[in-house]
Amino acid sequence: MKRDGIFRTVCWFCLLAALLTTALPSCKCAREKQAVMTGAVPDIPYDSLREGDLVFRKGTSHISQLLTMSPTNKNYSHVGILFRHDGEWVIIHAVPNEPDKAGDFDRVKRESLEHFFCDKMAICGELCHTELPDDAIARMRERAFRWVNDSIRFDNVYDLQDSSKLYCTEMVWNLYCKEGIDLTQGSRTIVSLPGIKDTLLMPEDVRKHPGNQVYFQFKHQYQFN
Repeated sequence: MKRDGIFRTVCWFCLLAALLTTALPSCKCAREKQAVMTGAVPDIPYDSLREGDLVFRKGTSHISQLLTMSPTNKNYSHVGILFRHDGEWVIIHAVPNEPDKAGDFDRVKRESLEHFFCDKMAICGELCHTELPDDAIARMRERAFRWVNDSIRFDNVYDLQDSSKLYCTEMVWNLYCKEGIDLTQGSRTIVSLPGIKDTLLMPEDVRKHPGNQVYFQFKHQYQFN
């Protein structure tokens, strides 16, 4: 890794650690009450699903909560893309801290739509469709599954100039850009905090594309013990 990449990684690690230290003590109710997660899945509209659809969620981790504290990215913390595989609907996404097995590294991976949206992984979520020709979808599918098979690593430096590693929004943006669609229309989120200033692609940057048609939204209703 280049020196500037190491610096960015250290800065982001320190920033997130500081935010967690600041935010978590204030969440007294979260400490006193714990959500009961059963693996429940929302009522997914399977008949409406189409390959290439964008799949958004707000995750259940503390990092997900921090990512949606921004007024410009308050809805969702993560995004993937929907395809068919062996007759099943699956999500291709670049994700950190969700290893499939012990010792696994953060990478582009494939998992079922049901697991992606279950209450253990998502507080709420959304499905968006953008019209694409069949040949474009086929190319996107081939490219996305190649990234899975090649175990392309998660870009924990969040560097848009380096496509050898990918983070979630960078991955879906890259897939659409190669088919002539810039989901962001040049939109970027500027993060400016003490000790760090960076330019990122956040889920909201790709979500607000005018061609996106939202056709499903949900929010899990948790029980607390």
